Amino acid sequence: MTPSDRVPGPDGFRVAGVDLRTCPGTIRDRLFVPEATIPDLAAALREAGLDVPLMVLATCDRVEVYALAGRDRDVRGAVTEALAATSGLPAGEVGRLAHAHAGLDAVRHLFRITAALESDVIGESQILGQVRSAHRAASGLDLMDEDLERFLDAAYAAARRIRTETGIARGAVSLAASALRIAQRIHGDLAGCRVAVIGAGELTRLLAERFRDAGVLGIVACDRTPARVEAFARETGAHVADFGGWTDLLSQAEIVMTANGDGRHVITRETVRRALRRRRFRPVFVLDLAVPCDVEASAHEIEGLYVYDLDDLERLALEGQAGRHALVSDAEAILDDELVRFLGEFRARDAVPLIRDVRDAFETERQQLLRDRPGLDAAEATRLLTNRLLHRPSRALREIARGEGLNSRTESLVRALLVPVAGGEGENGES
Repeated sequence: MTPSDRVPGPDGFRVAGVDLRTCPGTIRDRLFVPEATIPDLAAALREAGLDVPLMVLATCDRVEVYALAGRDRDVRGAVTEALAATSGLPAGEVGRLAHAHAGLDAVRHLFRITAALESDVIGESQILGQVRSAHRAASGLDLMDEDLERFLDAAYAAARRIRTETGIARGAVSLAASALRIAQRIHGDLAGCRVAVIGAGELTRLLAERFRDAGVLGIVACDRTPARVEAFARETGAHVADFGGWTDLLSQAEIVMTANGDGRHVITRETVRRALRRRRFRPVFVLDLAVPCDVEASAHEIEGLYVYDLDDLERLALEGQAGRHALVSDAEAILDDELVRFLGEFRARDAVPLIRDVRDAFETERQQLLRDRPGLDAAEATRLLTNRLLHRPSRALREIARGEGLNSRTESLVRALLVPVAGGEGENGES
């Protein structure tokens, strides 16, 4: 696809993909895209009719494709077809789970993803690194071009402003700190604690890294998808366990994080009773990070089991929902401001060809005057050139006035052209 085939500017920007957090467990596992298979997905996208430029963002929580599309290109359909081909799932099943954004809505989505406003932990830093990693991977596969680079650079700028000007990133750090404080209150020194992770995702990874840095004895993780838990282990230093043996982890670990989220209760009242008996009733701290919850409600009543969910951590970290909403509101305002600025840059770029044409026309008149009247002094030359340059605009203004009349927009534009040049600006041809 050549640039001339695209819908110009933000109107041609497209996003399509699948939010793995909302998928049934078995389907989520098959749609997960390991880093090593991104070239295969890119090839499948090309086979499905989606041409460059494009970028694949594949994390534990989402698989999304960002592209600048041709006028008649069905990006959602191409992404659905490619994911069906690489996962082995029926295209209809993938299509029911897929989402899509176009134009300004797609640009806003990219900005929100990059700024961690769509993450489970608002403001977490991992997603920015993941977007940058996806950007590098796309460049390495020759999938990028200068136009798509501009969208990503604008998203990075918005994310930097949000992190710098709000406390939203501190909120993410505080959430992890809250989890550490609860664990220390229950177990004391964490150096003797083992951490078990059931379900490798972005949120469990964030917290596992914090527990690792706090000096826990070790981390063991399991997940239905081997590639997903292996990627988790590489980034957190965790040991990998077989998913079928997760009940053993419950009895062996002092801290358990569960984010299975397939709609079933992974940790039931009975499994807790068995695990605590095997632990000689030493307490277990469980972080239930799944939606819907992984821990059966009646299990909360068992002495020795301390269960906290994401809402509990957020309340501790941000002193109630009002503080969280204020941070998000500030971040949204900055995001909107950056969107307006970015769109303004595109509109300004649209004027470049017109500005070039005006300059070329003026230069043509200047050269023609020099040929017609050689040897003129400066005063006479500038007088004649001014008359020539103003002839056609003056005639056009009279025609507009005779017809529909001069409106305020036209008059404002013309008067803007009458503002004197300050400090010699533009004397050497700069615009």
